[in-house]
Amino acid sequence: MGDIERSNHYKEEEKVMESDVEEGKGEDEFDENSTEFRVPIDKRGIICNREFFSTFDLGAAGDLDSEDSDHQYEDNEEGSSLLHASEVEGDKQEAERRKMTTRIWIIFGLILVILLSIGVIMRYTVIKSPSREQITDDEPVPAPVNSPHNHSESPSINPLNSSASSSPFVKSNNSTESNNSTESNNSTEPNNSTESNNSAESLSSNPLNASTFFSPSISPSVLMSVTSAPATSRFTFLYNLLCILDSSGGESFFVDSSPQKLSLEWISDTDEAVVSLLDTTRIIQRYSLAVLYYATEGKNWKDQANFLSRDHECNWKSNDLNGVKCDSQNRVESLILEGNKLSGFIPREVVYLKNLNFLNIRANKLIGSIPTDIGYLTDLEVLSLQNNKLSGTFPVSEMSNMSKLRILELASNKFSDTLHTEIGLLESLTELYFRESFDKPGNIPSEIGFLTNLIVLDLSGNNFSNSIPNEIGRLTRLTRLLLDTNSLTGFIPMSMGDLVELKTLSMDNNMLSGTIPPTLGNLSKLENLW
Repeated sequence: MGDIERSNHYKEEEKVMESDVEEGKGEDEFDENSTEFRVPIDKRGIICNREFFSTFDLGAAGDLDSEDSDHQYEDNEEGSSLLHASEVEGDKQEAERRKMTTRIWIIFGLILVILLSIGVIMRYTVIKSPSREQITDDEPVPAPVNSPHNHSESPSINPLNSSASSSPFVKSNNSTESNNSTESNNSTEPNNSTESNNSAESLSSNPLNASTFFSPSISPSVLMSVTSAPATSRFTFLYNLLCILDSSGGESFFVDSSPQKLSLEWISDTDEAVVSLLDTTRIIQRYSLAVLYYATEGKNWKDQANFLSRDHECNWKSNDLNGVKCDSQNRVESLILEGNKLSGFIPREVVYLKNLNFLNIRANKLIGSIPTDIGYLTDLEVLSLQNNKLSGTFPVSEMSNMSKLRILELASNKFSDTLHTEIGLLESLTELYFRESFDKPGNIPSEIGFLTNLIVLDLSGNNFSNSIPNEIGRLTRLTRLLLDTNSLTGFIPMSMGDLVELKTLSMDNNMLSGTIPPTLGNLSKLENLW
């Protein structure tokens, strides 16, 4: 019905509009006595009536709005209460999160303080630990408080193999040694007065005085595993001392049957000399020689040379030509084991013998490479490793600071590289033997001319090619020059006529060309030429 009434209303409005037009009222005029604003009729016959919506639609809508506003107010009130409750709950959760974060930081701080305290206690224990001489037979062997194990048990402490059923460090049963027997053995050691002075060295000082290449790299997990196992204070001290020197940070002590592990066990539990912990010089010397013994299969040596005996390490020899020799301060200065059926490899620990000036282990069956750290034996004068089965690279760069090296014998090995230019840095060399040493083809470096002190130069039996460097004429002190059995080409340099001290010259089995230079006539002392 509402639609019909509106339609009729529209029709009446149209009639009024038409009458107004006929009476001459202009378009878009406003009747002051009427509230209607008259506009021309459009195609659909609709006019704008201000009171239409206000009296009907808007009024109805206003009633509905009033009702809805009441409901809306109630809804808003209820919504605001829910919103307030949610905000309160959110504040509570935020407060709980802050409390939890605070607790976590407090716990983390406590754990950090505990760990630092444990580290300080462990360090103090190591420094203050008594030596074996201070532990009598009636005293129990100290063990960690938290450890339920005793010496009859073998808990697993190998961090590299947690499934191992036994400890790599098992306390030896040779605990029947007494202080009296130990003291009686000291009478057989040479230069006891000097040794007593050495024992007064400070534990805080570096025993090698070589901090430039020995970097302490102790694995915390390894250290904790060791100190938590049944061990004497002597063992703990020795481990911490030696693992600082160890290139693996002490992990080599956990490898079954490794020379380092066997040597540590020996010097800690089996060595009858029971060297004072204050005498770090002797400890390191005995340990280094023990590693060499185990690494080269010492039990199969032709001559045991008294190694690993209770005697002073300076007396580890069978005669004056085979074994260890020390200086007046009981520091190892010579080691000769030539032709003694050594096998295995040369261990890095040989460089701990920092006063070594003579090392001869030629004519054996050694394999592997030369330790690169051998260059730190700066007092070494003679290094003889020829007639072995050494391979790998020749560490000439690392040896460049061996300013005292006079004799270098590396013949009859199989190095995988060739002779490098750094050989010219070993200016103190008087004898250089490289016969049949290199597998890789190469040249004779011109830097060989810097070795002006050479008396003997043997480069035969290698794969050297190209020509003989002209700089070889600078070696005016040479008495023997052996260049045979190579692949050398080109002419014989004229400068070879300057080698006036030469007695032996060998250049056969090469591919040299041209004529013999007339300058060779100056070699008045030449006895052998081929």
